[in-house]
Amino acid sequence: MNVKTLIAAIILILALCIGLHFWAEWDKARFDASLPTPPPAAEHSAEDAGREHVHSHAGHQHGPADIHQHERPPQPAKRGIHNAARRGHNAAAYGHYRTHVRSPKPLPPSEIQARTEALTELYLDGALTEAELEEAVLEIDMEGRTLEETVQFLEEHRLYSPALAKRLSPYRAFQYLVKVDVRQNHTAVGRAHAKRALAERGDPDYELRLYLARTEQDKATAITAYRDILEEEPNQVVALAGLGYQLAYDKPVEAVELLKKANRLDTTIGIKALGLAYQRLGQYDVALDYLKKAVVVEGREINHHTRMHLGAIQRGDPKWKPIAAATETAEPIDAWEHLRDD
Repeated sequence: MNVKTLIAAIILILALCIGLHFWAEWDKARFDASLPTPPPAAEHSAEDAGREHVHSHAGHQHGPADIHQHERPPQPAKRGIHNAARRGHNAAAYGHYRTHVRSPKPLPPSEIQARTEALTELYLDGALTEAELEEAVLEIDMEGRTLEETVQFLEEHRLYSPALAKRLSPYRAFQYLVKVDVRQNHTAVGRAHAKRALAERGDPDYELRLYLARTEQDKATAITAYRDILEEEPNQVVALAGLGYQLAYDKPVEAVELLKKANRLDTTIGIKALGLAYQRLGQYDVALDYLKKAVVVEGREINHHTRMHLGAIQRGDPKWKPIAAATETAEPIDAWEHLRDD
């Protein structure tokens, strides 16, 4: 590139920059001219002319008696628990939980635990009733969460909150309790939820009716409930297994038929009950096979009862002695050999 060309390029760039500058100034002046003329400032009346005009954080004041307060926006509640409440000595801290402004994000588990422990100390000191404690703990769990998000959070951590259940529909409360109550510590509460839900909506999938049958304390009532379901739906696998389990001791022949059918429909169901029924029939080899499978399927936490029967048979002292054939059927027990696995 020669010198003349370079000089021409520089001149062209400078001209372009100057042109853009003047265009921007012109556009700004045009925009300012289009703005409306602001109204003239209000003038004080002659009566106010002699008064002292003082501005302060609280508002503005005209003279000693003419005070106008500017309205302040509401201040959000402070986060966190009062230090005294952490030590469990300040019952007034309970009110903080009922008026606490919900944060946009859920509280971390560590903070939930700290606040819950502080409230528990207040409850133990007699500053809170049990119902107040439940409500306050629920408010902590719900901070930053919707109602359904709170249910899912407590389900995940296997925590049951009576205060939360009261806010749910009967059916949702039933689902929530069944999911968290793996050890059936709240069976009576679950039955109450199930009965209310059944009265409210019915249950075409038999979920509520099966739960009520399974948790029924009266054996005859449970058997009747299972038979009613099977009359409507002969292949209802949970009802087949439930009825088979109920009949395993008194009517092991019928129980084996029901449990075999259930196991064909679902290979994970009815295994333990089959072991018990075959034990009652005196067919210990088959019983041992099923009970060993049941130990694997159930897992270590809930198979104590199964292991007890398994060990007793292996020692030659079964817990369930063989039933007399005439008790259930006139045919010998050996006639039911076809019920064994292939």
